[in-house]
Amino acid sequence: TSAPKTTARPNVLYEYDADAVTAGGNVTFELVAAPTGMTIQPSRGEISWTPTEAQFGSHRVTVLALRDHVCPSEQSFEVDVRDCSITVTYHQPALVPGQLANFVPQAVSNCEPLTYELVVAPNGMAIGSGSGIIQWVPVLGSFSVEVLVTDSWGATAAVYFDGEVLPETPPRITSLPPFRAKVDDL
Repeated sequence: TSAPKTTARPNVLYEYDADAVTAGGNVTFELVAAPTGMTIQPSRGEISWTPTEAQFGSHRVTVLALRDHVCPSEQSFEVDVRDCSITVTYHQPALVPGQLANFVPQAVSNCEPLTYELVVAPNGMAIGSGSGIIQWVPVLGSFSVEVLVTDSWGATAAVYFDGEVLPETPPRITSLPPFRAKVDDL
């Protein structure tokens, strides 16, 4: 009656608690089909497995639940082992005090979709959890930002950046006009 977790990562513990309902008697569990190294606790149905890097791909799992060693019931599912990686960078836009700024991420992952969360941010900064776009109306001073990016398999990456919002100053012309001019040189 439980829904299995169908994804796993190499060298990370995979766990699933198989449940069974019965009108009476003791239920025991066993693995009928499973990848190498996967185990089940017979009286509780707790499955554990740490896939190796050699076990990438899809693996068929079949759990058998027995009431008093008879009346079998099966649950079959696939567990897909994939190594996920995330690369995210943000390019800081020009920051003008009091004007809305958008920080747009450049993200690459082989396990999308990605979700984004602000862990450290100045007051008023917000992030789109699905897009990663940060919006903020800057104020004068220094700021720090930490974004936590999570993929659909649970892999995470953190992005950190610091900045400073300076007062807006008008441009200043630094070139000098010519000092001499002759008639008819124009």
